[in-house]
Amino acid sequence: MAGIATTGGRIQRRNAGRLSRVASALTFLPTRTSLSLILAAAFMAGSTGPAHASAWIRERGGVFVETRTDAFRARDAAGGRFERLDATLYGEWGALNNVMIGGKVVYGASRSVGPGYRDEASGVVELESFAQMGVAAGGWGVAAIRAAVARPASLAAGARPGLAADGVDVEIRGLYGATLVDAPRFRAFAALEAAFRKRLGDAADQLRLDATIGIEPSRKLLILAEAQSVVSIGAASPGGADFNVLKLQPSIVWRATPKIAIRAGGLFEIAASGLTPGNGAFLALWTEF
Repeated sequence: MAGIATTGGRIQRRNAGRLSRVASALTFLPTRTSLSLILAAAFMAGSTGPAHASAWIRERGGVFVETRTDAFRARDAAGGRFERLDATLYGEWGALNNVMIGGKVVYGASRSVGPGYRDEASGVVELESFAQMGVAAGGWGVAAIRAAVARPASLAAGARPGLAADGVDVEIRGLYGATLVDAPRFRAFAALEAAFRKRLGDAADQLRLDATIGIEPSRKLLILAEAQSVVSIGAASPGGADFNVLKLQPSIVWRATPKIAIRAGGLFEIAASGLTPGNGAFLALWTEF
């Protein structure tokens, strides 16, 4: 689900991402009403920016917001397809010197089409809040631990078939980050994350592993390459989500100002079981206060 560095503070300018296939992904427009709600949500948050937390903690009092619009499409062998357009608002706040809190809300509209059927749904598809604390730092890098609580999406709200779940998810995540190069005109970093997600509903528990490489060839440009994996462990209850997936997410970030950046990226599910893999694209606005 999953992320990744952010702009601001020490290494807050290093962030995570995705890239490509914007034109084909955006051909999905669920309904006029659903699309209007999604775009309204994005623009109401438009003065703020995005991302998943990395191991670097935001400085005390610092605020970071991401507003993002995603388009996703998956096709199965029988000729059916699932399409979804999402608006995501994500935020981080440096609550204490070594503690950061944040969360996200995702509103989506989806459409499932196939031989003899057509279904559309929309609603809040994901809610999550987290608290993160730095635990160590040195010449080798930084380490942090994060606890999160999430409400997964239901089919009624437009969740993707195979991913829908009930109940509440609780996650414990370890994060590591290291600056690889810090030259005046070139910077690079790496981030690793490992998490266990306990799913209190019908879905199977999960092990999540993420890796990110970021390259900053200039002060205006950041190139990100991310891999994310989700592995189900244990058995799901009948009808519960039980899947494995490996995703690649390249992206490019352009910093319009020191406080505002634009990110464009894509998502490519290169291996999956328990669900039909698909591809997507996104456009995001980052703002820092």
